[in-house]
Amino acid sequence: MATVGGDTINAKVIHPTIGSHSFSFKSDEDATVKLGGFKSDDDEGGITGDGQFIDKLTRVRASFETPPVSWDQIGNNELAILQDLMSSPDLGDWTITNVSGAIYGGLGKPVGDLAGNTNTGLIPLVLHFESLKQLQ
Repeated sequence: MATVGGDTINAKVIHPTIGSHSFSFKSDEDATVKLGGFKSDDDEGGITGDGQFIDKLTRVRASFETPPVSWDQIGNNELAILQDLMSSPDLGDWTITNVSGAIYGGLGKPVGDLAGNTNTGLIPLVLHFESLKQLQ
């Protein structure tokens, strides 16, 4: 079977107080998935004097750096919805679909600076998760 990459199509969130929302992504843009868990420290000095490997493990959050979100400033106002999701102390239940058939899901929220570009009609988006799983 061939490796299939391609567009991340959309994200859907169900939030306990803000409700359900869908977000569409710009096509032909990169997305980056980090499943989280533990990472090993990248330290060349991580070795003892007699040559034994020192493995420092640190827990990190899962993340999904999505393609830019399409921003309808007059209708759906995705920027305001994303800001509300980021401001809430509650996590939303996210599902993110790729054209390959891969589906990712988990409890998370937007993080970082949210800024909509009025010229392109796009919003860069980074989501962080308690845990992110490939559902399909």
